[in-house]
Amino acid sequence: MVTKQTNDFASLDFLDGETLLIDKPPQWSSFKVVHTIRKAINVKRVGHTGTLDPLATGLLIVLTGRNTKQMMNFEGLSKSYNGIILLGKSSPSMDTETEMMDRALPKNLNDDLIFKTRDTFLGDIEQIPPMYSALKVDGKKLYDLARKGKEV
Repeated sequence: MVTKQTNDFASLDFLDGETLLIDKPPQWSSFKVVHTIRKAINVKRVGHTGTLDPLATGLLIVLTGRNTKQMMNFEGLSKSYNGIILLGKSSPSMDTETEMMDRALPKNLNDDLIFKTRDTFLGDIEQIPPMYSALKVDGKKLYDLARKGKEV
């Protein structure tokens, strides 16, 4: 796959197909990014290669025009994540979307325990996704169900 970098928006051929690397802002859904791009470039065939939760920021790969046929080429690519952990707090959504509650810190909390725990999240892991995630069940996003008080 050939990519080109340009600062000249007018030189891009969105109908023929472009690959856009978008830094998705917080509070925007992946769909809102696609919808905004679709309106700005006046091309119907615009899609993204993976949903980011609305509060998440980061790389959203957006394809236009004929490039939308290339979406499968991006699915198996490796990803990395980073974040900030707030110790002594928790929330039902596991992020700042819902009300934060105080939680007691473990009595044996120290840097070694923090780094040892962090290391269990490195590499390939299996986990149960939280209800406040973009994962779809029966075509519905979990975070939409969670906001309605439903649990799957």
